[in-house]
Amino acid sequence: MLKDKLYRWISGEISSNTWWNIRQKALSSGFLALFYRCKYIHISKISCAFIPLSAKFTGKPVLPHGIWGIFISNGAQIGTNVIIMHQVTIG
Repeated sequence: MLKDKLYRWISGEISSNTWWNIRQKALSSGFLALFYRCKYIHISKISCAFIPLSAKFTGKPVLPHGIWGIFISNGAQIGTNVIIMHQVTIG
């Protein structure tokens, strides 16, 4: 069980809820936020996704397929109750 969680953490295979929690921690302030920013970038690279921290979400998005292949431009503003499928570009 712990081995599986560790593998998912290292490989970047995570759920959208976990991704959202890491994003929220990366946006916070403090020394620990630096660790979460590095983890956030790592997950994005492994998932072939680009969702910058500068993108503004007014609510938690629904990502049925995870963040695989999602590209969101810098400064994009995403509203509430949004469902984003895989391989989507928001510019």
